[in-house]
Amino acid sequence: MLARLCTALVAGLIVSSSATAQVITGTLLERGSDQPIDLGYIVLLTESGEAVTSTITNQDGRFTVRSPEPGAFLLQASALGYRESLVGVFDVGADGVMQVEFRLELEAVTLQGLVVQAERVGREPTLVNVGFYERIQRGLGRFITPEDIEKSPALSTAELFFGIPGVQLAPTTSGNQVVMTGTRGLCPPTTYVDGVPIVGATIESIAPRPTVYAIEVYRRSAEIPIQFSGVRSGATGSCGVILIWTRR
Repeated sequence: MLARLCTALVAGLIVSSSATAQVITGTLLERGSDQPIDLGYIVLLTESGEAVTSTITNQDGRFTVRSPEPGAFLLQASALGYRESLVGVFDVGADGVMQVEFRLELEAVTLQGLVVQAERVGREPTLVNVGFYERIQRGLGRFITPEDIEKSPALSTAELFFGIPGVQLAPTTSGNQVVMTGTRGLCPPTTYVDGVPIVGATIESIAPRPTVYAIEVYRRSAEIPIQFSGVRSGATGSCGVILIWTRR
């Protein structure tokens, strides 16, 4: 963590604020050119690494995140083609505004990185294409990889979720149902199979255990990737989101 913080500071953080703040606004720029970075991903994290909220930068590189309560937080910034940056700790109080600037370095592509990527594409092209590994690198959510599934003794798709914090199995007449803790207690999460939301069907009927390739679990709204946040599907994600990828 200390090494990442030092790297982020060298990347160029400028902070000006009062002693306390509830709102953090800022700009994401390219180091060297100071060009704004559009569609950058900004995450507000607690000191323990839990995601609080997230947002996307606009065409001017601007962003705003709000903490629901005072505390000490970190800010994480990432963008396609740039090296991820993590800065803080910020003591966020009430009735104030903190302004920051991120400067991200272009991510150099090395020969070794190309070789590793080529191996992944050759082994698991579908998961690479849908952004599975990119989301793993962001560090938000829980992931069950093809290797994990191959080693799992689970007899059903629902049983693959055993052991994930905040996720439980609720027995029903048609088998176990995956539930999470939402704002009103235990409730079924929004579930996507191969990017398509499931409506009126069980996980087992759409994605039987032998067909499941990989799984993503997002328990909080701040963790959910933008494309699965419910903007297009109408789902709120208040009970979390599950992504299931099958062998197509």
